[in-house]
Amino acid sequence: RHTLELSVKVVLHGFVEVRFRNLRVHLVFKLVELGTRFRLNFELKIYEQFEIFLSFIGIFRHKTVERFALDIVHDYRPSALKCSDLRKAGDIEPRLLDAGEAKTGIIACDTFDYDIIDQIYTAFDNLTLNVLLNPDGTVTKEVLAGVARGVKANFADSTAKAELKRIFRSPSLKMLSFTITEKGYQLRRPDGSLMPVVEADMKEGPEASRHAMAIVAALLLERFHAGKLPMAVVSMDNCSHNGEKLKASVVEMATAWVSNGLAPQAYLDYLTDESVVSFPWSMIDKITPRPHPMVEEQLAAAGIEGMAPIVTSKKTFIAPFVNAEKPQYLVVEDRFPNGRPALEMAGVYMTDRETVNNTEKMKVTTCLNPLHTAMSMYGCLLGYTLICKEMQDADIVRLVKRLGYVEGLPVVVDPKILSPKAFIDEVVNERLPNVFMPDGRHSLRRDGEELSRDRA
Repeated sequence: RHTLELSVKVVLHGFVEVRFRNLRVHLVFKLVELGTRFRLNFELKIYEQFEIFLSFIGIFRHKTVERFALDIVHDYRPSALKCSDLRKAGDIEPRLLDAGEAKTGIIACDTFDYDIIDQIYTAFDNLTLNVLLNPDGTVTKEVLAGVARGVKANFADSTAKAELKRIFRSPSLKMLSFTITEKGYQLRRPDGSLMPVVEADMKEGPEASRHAMAIVAALLLERFHAGKLPMAVVSMDNCSHNGEKLKASVVEMATAWVSNGLAPQAYLDYLTDESVVSFPWSMIDKITPRPHPMVEEQLAAAGIEGMAPIVTSKKTFIAPFVNAEKPQYLVVEDRFPNGRPALEMAGVYMTDRETVNNTEKMKVTTCLNPLHTAMSMYGCLLGYTLICKEMQDADIVRLVKRLGYVEGLPVVVDPKILSPKAFIDEVVNERLPNVFMPDGRHSLRRDGEELSRDRA
């Protein structure tokens, strides 16, 4: 890492070469009024609508430099590790890095579909193109560069396993976060019996872990052996009491290992002491649909190549770009035993558990989910395929407004940090009518049916 600074007026000359595949940048430029220490800031325009902003820092002995070559290298002292795809809050770390509030990137892991690491992260130098579909019909594109590297959370791969263990032995690791959906925490089948893979993990022990929760428990065991190091294990999945669900699954796995003589009792004591290992609750709200052909076509028209979605061997449909709505909310319980990044500087609401719970209740029981679900069901019956089209139907709009304003607001749980009425206003006037939001209603209907069946 290059960490020196000061400033100098910069005049760029001639040709710029950027090679993302090996993360090397070559520039031909001239430095004016150069001291011995400086910060070099400049902007690279790769395509007409595709911009990358870079800041390099270093020392030169001469006043004029004809050529400068620098390998971009990440500081590999880990501070944050993320399980699964960064589709929900992937822009937080880049914001912190840009503001100087963070010095290291996120290590992204996948516990299920390892093709994602190879074909989405590594193949694109861990960069993601974020496409924001704005309420006013405009589109904003930006490169997210907050991921330091991708790692396969695969204990059958000795190299990946050793790398993960090394990361978890690092005292600088502050948090592990998840976006693996609520089903990723489940250890049992609908009839209450253990899943076969979970039963095998409990019997065979940490070194042979396969299920996501077993892998997490095994890595926390590694951290226990490294000196009972503190950290926060943070669920950012869109489900009620997510931290509680995550903790219950990890602790159940650890309890089985202790009972089978595969881990010491002290390890279980370590996991259940929230002053050392915490499982903060969170509420997240951001619609992030699957990659849409409309967005892919716009990127191709702008000259941005290689953005075509892929289908992995595990049947995951994914692309190097993410299309998402601009409004987003992330509310997190502020319980981080080993410290944390300045998440509030990137727009995250840091608060207590009760407020997180009340915010989730506001969204799920009153201000968003009932509106979304009701219009999806009726929209399917009426032949609609997009929510924005439904919002052009006067009857459906009256239904949504009645559910939100007339029936919801009088009984809403007010979390205080967000205004329930302002939240509904944004949903009704900006989010749902967004014509550029390629969010199909049948998926919401299926999700509702599955959750109803799973929770019955």
